[in-house]
Amino acid sequence: MPELALAALAVLLGAFAQSATGFGLSAVAAPALFVAMEPAEAVTALAALGILVSLLTLFAERRPRRVLWSELAPMLAAGVPGVVLGALALRALPKAALQVIVGAAVIASAGVRVAGRGWSRRPGGGGRYPVGLLSGALTTSTNLNGPPLVAWLLARGAGPDELRDTVTGGLLALNVAAVPVLAALGLLRSDGLFGLAVLLAVAALGQRLGRVAFERIDTARYETVLLVGLVAAGGASIATGVL
Repeated sequence: MPELALAALAVLLGAFAQSATGFGLSAVAAPALFVAMEPAEAVTALAALGILVSLLTLFAERRPRRVLWSELAPMLAAGVPGVVLGALALRALPKAALQVIVGAAVIASAGVRVAGRGWSRRPGGGGRYPVGLLSGALTTSTNLNGPPLVAWLLARGAGPDELRDTVTGGLLALNVAAVPVLAALGLLRSDGLFGLAVLLAVAALGQRLGRVAFERIDTARYETVLLVGLVAAGGASIATGVL
């Protein structure tokens, strides 16, 4: 139960962050879930949570959706083989190694967000393909698939609404694609259905709160708090894996 409480709190905060800014569900929740669960179960839970939060963000809010399909479609095409590669890594690597990878990826995601604020030169469109491949691989290995999409869209000059909706659409597609791949490799697991149901309910609440915050939040101040939290969570995940 203490592990479930920790995971639920992390999912609540992560779903809030994802809904408010388009970034943060897995980055906040993954370190706690990799402590509380085995890696395959954590990735399964994160995929289910990502699908739920993405669906609520895109279809439960009464507003026009602003998905940049010209950016997203090529990334998703490249993401499909990445999903397979990530699942193979999940099956091959021990839990301690994955916890270290999760922690390092979370800290890197915070760095990407900070660096993205200062980018003034747009990269060429060919970068969409390696970004999509990386995001797909992260989907099934750690589920930390958002930061590459966020970094790319920031560099391409996406506005807040476009960033939020395009990243959400990408995460939805990648998490859906992950389900049959994980199942085919015997990695689609949920040993505690009650725990997963609790996490899904908490994620729905966090998404609803984040939806309200999206229109009212002081983005700069909020992101500073989020980034500090991500570095702390990433460091804790690395320490847990090493020790």
